Amino acid sequence: MLVVGVVIVLVLVSAVDAMGQRRAAFGVMREAVVLAVLALVAAASSSAGAEVLPSPADEDKKDSEVFVGHVKRYTLKDIKEATNNFNPNNILGQGGFGIVYKAILHDGTIAAVKRLKEFVSAGEVQFYTEVEVISLVVHRNLLSLIGFCSEDNERLLVYPYMLNGTVSSKLQAYVSGRPALDWPRRKKIALGTARGLAYLHEQCDTKIIHRDIKASNILLDEFFEAIVADFGLVKLMGQGETHVFSAIRGTFGRIAPEYLMKGESSEKTDVFAYGLLLIELITGRKTLDVHDDDHPNGMVDWVNPSFYIQYVLFHWFIVTYTFFHTIFNSYRECAVQ
Repeated sequence: MLVVGVVIVLVLVSAVDAMGQRRAAFGVMREAVVLAVLALVAAASSSAGAEVLPSPADEDKKDSEVFVGHVKRYTLKDIKEATNNFNPNNILGQGGFGIVYKAILHDGTIAAVKRLKEFVSAGEVQFYTEVEVISLVVHRNLLSLIGFCSEDNERLLVYPYMLNGTVSSKLQAYVSGRPALDWPRRKKIALGTARGLAYLHEQCDTKIIHRDIKASNILLDEFFEAIVADFGLVKLMGQGETHVFSAIRGTFGRIAPEYLMKGESSEKTDVFAYGLLLIELITGRKTLDVHDDDHPNGMVDWVNPSFYIQYVLFHWFIVTYTFFHTIFNSYRECAVQ
């Protein structure tokens, strides 16, 4: 089409010379320009809409170069190479739905690969829910998604690698005789988690209810910044909705009462679990360490002051109250912003 446009211009210019009249020349030249522009536009449109056939070299490119939005799609071969064929020595952790492996991608990036345990309906829903949600949310305290793999009976998610693991792994750890998580770091973790939840609850067009906030789902980067992870159980709440009904899912001992009894999920579900996380950060004790024989009523007995009155001094009460007050005020401020 570009050649046609040039030919039209040349023919009309020749006609102008032959006629030898300025007025006619002006009119003809104007028509020439218009026709040439139209020809160029047609050529550009034709090029934009035309389907480019892949060359043999393009056909040989790996599927890992395919992107869905900003999320990369990997082949199973890529993932196996990155994890050394899912070597047990590369396992970083495991949960109810999958095992997480340390991986080194083709470009040298260190990543974490979550492999769903079994190809079942529940796992399939969790996989696509996580891909959909994480690919949409962007916040410094929420885990981003590098890519995924959906091939044969394998469903895998590729995340950035978090140098300091999870809050759960560091909660009772010691480094050189000192707690891995000192008070400033614990406060930083509490604030970071609150910011992430405030974003999900208040700053997304559709509210996102996490439903599985716990220490093992809060990752820590190299600066001990809290990163909320594991979005497989999320529920979405539209504008004007106060709660949504769903089948009861989550971690035993961390399910909010209204959700456990009525199946109602809302931002309160996450706030309840967040409160348990604060208890863990303050006491340094995992809430699921509670034994039924010692605490027949579960968490209610465990947090009841009567069980701690002989151990907790007045200054501890002041420290705890101040800590809670600061964190919840910060959470409320995040929600307002």
